[in-house]
Amino acid sequence: MGRAKKSSGSRKPKHHNKPKPSVAAASTSLDSDSPEPQIPSLLNENADIPSTETTPLFSVSHLPQKGLALVATSPIPAGTRILSEEPVLTLPPKYTALLAAGTYKPVLKALTEQYNDLAPEQREQVLLLSNPLANDFPHSLLGTFVSNARELDEVSGMGLALNVARVNHSCVPNAVTHWNRETECLNLHAVRDIEVGEEVTLGYIMLVKSGVERRRELRERWRFDCKCEACMLAPENQEDEEMEVDGEKEEGEKKVTEADRDKLISSLLALHPHIQHRDTLPYKVSLRCREKALKLFQQLHIAGQEITTCLFGAAMKATEAKDEARKGFFLQMVYENILMTEGLDSLETVLSAPGLPGYMEVQDLGKESIEEGKFEDWLWGDDRVAVASA
Repeated sequence: MGRAKKSSGSRKPKHHNKPKPSVAAASTSLDSDSPEPQIPSLLNENADIPSTETTPLFSVSHLPQKGLALVATSPIPAGTRILSEEPVLTLPPKYTALLAAGTYKPVLKALTEQYNDLAPEQREQVLLLSNPLANDFPHSLLGTFVSNARELDEVSGMGLALNVARVNHSCVPNAVTHWNRETECLNLHAVRDIEVGEEVTLGYIMLVKSGVERRRELRERWRFDCKCEACMLAPENQEDEEMEVDGEKEEGEKKVTEADRDKLISSLLALHPHIQHRDTLPYKVSLRCREKALKLFQQLHIAGQEITTCLFGAAMKATEAKDEARKGFFLQMVYENILMTEGLDSLETVLSAPGLPGYMEVQDLGKESIEEGKFEDWLWGDDRVAVASA
C-alpha cells in the first residue's frame, strides 16, 4: 500500500510491461535480535554502498495471513536499490486535496482516464491489489488507489506503483521508499541486510509512536491488525510470540516488552524538537541530543529521512560554530545516508543544488588525527579528546 504522483494535466504515465515475477516460497523472521538498520557512519570506514542490481532481487509470493508480498530471492545488502518503478496511476496535489475533502467525482474521472490507458496486463494487476477500503468509497478504483498508493512529494502528489504496492507494512521495516522527481520513479532501498526468503517491508506511517497508537492508525487507515515483530511485543500478542532483548536468550534474561519499546519512543519524541535542521540549543548540547537520538533510532530499528535530517542539522550547527572539522564528518555521514536510502541519482541531485558545492568545502581532518578509540566521543562534542595538530 502507499501514496504517489501526477501533473495537473494528468500527463499519462509511461508504461513498461514488466515480466510477471515468479512465486517463491518464503519465510519471515520475527526475532527481536534481527539486524539493526545500518545507519551509515564514518565509524564504519565508508563502506561502499551497493548499487542497483540488474537481476531480480525479489519475487511476489503468497504469505499466510498477509496475501501477496515481496520476498527476497537473493541476499540484499543494506543500501541496495531493490527496485525502481514508475507509478501507473498518479494524482497531483489538487486532486489529493479533493480526495481528502470527499469530492470524488473529478478524482475518479482522472484515475479512470489513466486506468483505461494502461496495458491490459497492468489493468489486471491493479484489479488484483488489495482493497481494504472498498466500502469507504463510491468506486472500487478509488479504494484501490488510496489503499495502495504512496505519498511522493508536495509537487507530485500520490502515485501507485505495482510492485511497491505489494510491499507490506512493518513497524521495524527493512526498506524505505524515495520518490525521485527527476527520473519520475519510486525507488525502494534496503536499510538493513535482507536475507534470502525474508519479506521486504516498509513503514506505512510515522513510526515514532507508541505501539497502541501505531496499531490504531493502521486499523483505521488500512483495516488490519499489525503483527510485525514490534507489535508482537504487545501483551495481547505474547501468547503467540515471545521476544527478547538483543542477543541470544539466556536463562533469567529479561525479555523486552512493548512498554520498554514505548519508553525509547517517548525519549525520542522528547528529543524531536532538538534534532531538526535547526534548533536553538547551544552547539555541544545540540550535538549530544542528536547522538542520543541516533542511538534511539538504531535501538528502535528505524532508518531513513529522519537520520538524514538529524545529521544535516548537526552539520548546520557545526557550520554556525565554525567547527569545520566536525562539519566535514557530519556532511560525509549525510551523504552516506542519502546514498543508502535514496541512491546515487538522488545524491547527485542534492549535490547540484544551488549554493551547495561551496558549502561542501570543508577542512580535511583525518580520523587518524583524533585520539585513538575516542573518535565518536570527539565527534559528538567531547573536547577533552586529544586532536593532533595539522
